[in-house]
Amino acid sequence: MTMNDNTIRDFFHSNRPTTTDEGTYLAGLKSRLDAIEEVKRIHDMEIKRCHRRAIAASVCGIAIGAAIMAFIILQPIPAPQLNRTVIASVISFVAQWKTFIFTGIAISALVLGLIPWGKSKTHNSLT
Repeated sequence: MTMNDNTIRDFFHSNRPTTTDEGTYLAGLKSRLDAIEEVKRIHDMEIKRCHRRAIAASVCGIAIGAAIMAFIILQPIPAPQLNRTVIASVISFVAQWKTFIFTGIAISALVLGLIPWGKSKTHNSLT
C-alpha cells in the first residue's frame, strides 16, 4: 500500500458520520409513507367520484335524448309547400323531412355521448 491509501483509510476511519436515532428515522419514514397513502386514497376517491358523475351524466343524457326523440317522432309532418324558389325549396325539404333530420341529429348526439373516449378506466400514476 502506498502512503496515499493509508491516508485515505485513516481519513475514513476518523471521520465516521454520526447517524440519527433509528426510531426517529423510522417514525419520519412512516409518517411520509402514511402521507403518500393518504394522497393515493384521496386520488382514488376522486376517480370514483368522477366515474359516478360520468355515469349520472350519461343516464341524464339518455333520458333527455329519449324524451327529445319521442317529442320529435310524435310531431306531425306538415305537407310540403310547392314554391319554386331555392329558399322555399330548402325550407320545404326541411319541413318535410324534419322528423328524420332531427332524429338523426339526436341519435348522433347520443352515440357520440356514449363513446368511451379514454382508453383506460383507472389512473395508475400513483401505483
